[in-house]
Amino acid sequence: MIVDRDGKVVRGNYHAGTGERHLPFVDYESACAGTETARTASGNTTLTVVITNAKLNDVALKQFATQVHSSMHRTIHPFHTELDGDTLYALTTDAVDLEGINPTGLGARASEVAWDAVLARTR
Repeated sequence: MIVDRDGKVVRGNYHAGTGERHLPFVDYESACAGTETARTASGNTTLTVVITNAKLNDVALKQFATQVHSSMHRTIHPFHTELDGDTLYALTTDAVDLEGINPTGLGARASEVAWDAVLARTR
């Protein structure tokens, strides 16, 4: 299921009975109450590739990748379940010195771009 920047479900988790989309926690709450079985779709894997030209050493590149990949949970619900293979690949060309730009700031911006990319694909 895909959530937009306003928290509205824009893809997936369509409830046939009401015709509405809702966040998965509604299904899990119903399952815990014993009123409904939680539905978890298998086979939903998100592959992400993020490429930068910023010079990053191995540690910084790994942290950058972790930051961007971790941010994907804002739009994809649920994320990193036992039934998927959500993966991110990060590469750098090492062409540009950051010079005063914090790698964390770069990761924050790349995280926003990744969210935009997911939303663009759902239209």
